[in-house]
Amino acid sequence: MASQATLRCGVVLGLLVLVPQFAWAQSGTRRQPAPASQPFRYTPEEQEICLPEVERLCDIMQQPAVILACLHSHWDDVSEECRTVIERRGDGPK
Repeated sequence: MASQATLRCGVVLGLLVLVPQFAWAQSGTRRQPAPASQPFRYTPEEQEICLPEVERLCDIMQQPAVILACLHSHWDDVSEECRTVIERRGDGPK
């Protein structure tokens, strides 16, 4: 049986894949998702490492680029393991 963390990770992964594909209605206007400069490239294992920080510090309903910006803004509160994953991908704060 899948653990709670695995199930949550699956939900987050699903949202990260599905949410950017839809435009959301806001105040009667359509808001288009921000264009992705490159595809989201973190593995499920890497995403699971950072999941606790994303849940604690950020809005998991956002696009991956927004979540990454949120983690950058809370960089001192992000675990060493998650920072290592982000920096290894070249996505550390500038």
